[in-house]
Amino acid sequence: MNPSQSHSRLTGDVVARWHYDVDLFGEPYPTRHPVPDHFRTGAVTASELMGLTPEQGLAAVAAHELGHAVPWLACGLRVRRISIVPDGRLGGHAMALPTGVDDEIRWQAVGVASGERAEDRWLREAGLWSPDRAAVTEMSACQDRAWLMEHTTPRPTFGSGDGLDFTVLHDMADSVLDQVWGRLTAALPVLVRQRVMSGEELAECTGLPFPSRR
Repeated sequence: MNPSQSHSRLTGDVVARWHYDVDLFGEPYPTRHPVPDHFRTGAVTASELMGLTPEQGLAAVAAHELGHAVPWLACGLRVRRISIVPDGRLGGHAMALPTGVDDEIRWQAVGVASGERAEDRWLREAGLWSPDRAAVTEMSACQDRAWLMEHTTPRPTFGSGDGLDFTVLHDMADSVLDQVWGRLTAALPVLVRQRVMSGEELAECTGLPFPSRR
């Protein structure tokens, strides 16, 4: 798996237009898609704005979490668990353990960025995409983005033209997802049905090797 075609643009000649329509946790939260006024004013919730059926909603969450887990597994990280239902203090989540593979932090970062991009892609391919749903998908990735802002060097920016633009992280994620999308979509209905999946089960569903302990 190789995101190099996107990584070669680390300084980012082409960047998205970022919208600063909302604040999260007291700070501006840039999105590639504008956040509609009726959401910002509290007239509708995120769930209402998405407007998906329960099964569609589970599938969208599954695409997001598999968007993390399948790239991690493909690059040699040990996926521990994927869940699309609340579990203690966690909502949907995917967890991976380091294995000492080359460029491990980069692969972790690409996998983190891949979650929201996989959900956006699934919505498009399912004929469910809209700008409003895309904006909610971005806002739902706030914890992922917080991790990337803390662990990615150089620290990503949003349309400033300096350093690593977040658009480039998205491009890298899209490139990796292109290479594993068929495996991801094969695992998606299994995860929707089971709600929870181990790394070993994911390896079996996708045909990817499960890394041994080091």
